[in-house]
Amino acid sequence: MNTLLVYQSYGSEDGYTQTLYSILTALAFAPKKVEVHLYTDNPSAFRVITNQVYFHNLTQETIKQWRGVHDFTHRLKIMMLLNLHEQFAQNPILYLDGDTFFTQNYEQILNRITDKSILMHMKEYFIATHTTGQMKRFRKNMRRLTFQGMPINLDIYMWNAGVIGFLPVHIPILRRVVEFVDEIYPQYPKHIIEQFAVSYFFQREYDIQSCDTYIKHYWSQKLQYTSTIQSFLSQSEDITTLLSMIQKEGVVSPTDIPKRKWWQKWFSKK
Repeated sequence: MNTLLVYQSYGSEDGYTQTLYSILTALAFAPKKVEVHLYTDNPSAFRVITNQVYFHNLTQETIKQWRGVHDFTHRLKIMMLLNLHEQFAQNPILYLDGDTFFTQNYEQILNRITDKSILMHMKEYFIATHTTGQMKRFRKNMRRLTFQGMPINLDIYMWNAGVIGFLPVHIPILRRVVEFVDEIYPQYPKHIIEQFAVSYFFQREYDIQSCDTYIKHYWSQKLQYTSTIQSFLSQSEDITTLLSMIQKEGVVSPTDIPKRKWWQKWFSKK
């Protein structure tokens, strides 16, 4: 049975560029039994991969509906995953943010998605003790809230949610994430709520496996990587040539990535 790789990309030229490159690496390093699905409002931005990808039309009406009454960007991601599952109820699904790319054949990480374990990018920090100002504010606000009348346990790890791999058996967790987002986000409208919810509910019931040695997530270095990716894509519009270049030369790597302030990283993160 095929594993479905799924992406979302709408409303941003840089986002189209990043997602196109990520999909190219997914195709270049793909093991057998993998197919790529893309939800987008602009299929023409991906014309070079038209015959390699299953496109899903992301209309403005759908975007508004999936972002919900509070217009939360990251709610759309979870609703999209539920939508794909409704169409392919038996298939494993691997979601990736557009600002990611594969660095090698990834068959091994697909095998880490089991009834007892899901896949996320990497473990970032322990929420209860992380010392940044952001986490101190997060803990202060979350401790005053409840979810469905119950306290929210902060003694968990925060995982990077730029990658989420799961099976049909895990779908109830994603529905739980939507319930949490819809209740908590209006009271504490921060983007981190979705990342926390995915980390929170999955690790309560399942083992989480990392995949950061196979997938690069460059959310804090988007400007540098996007520029380098644009230069790479400008070399050809032929899919065979681009895939061959990735396979032979490896993935892009900006030569000059200056260190960024914490606030620059925060505001560049989706």
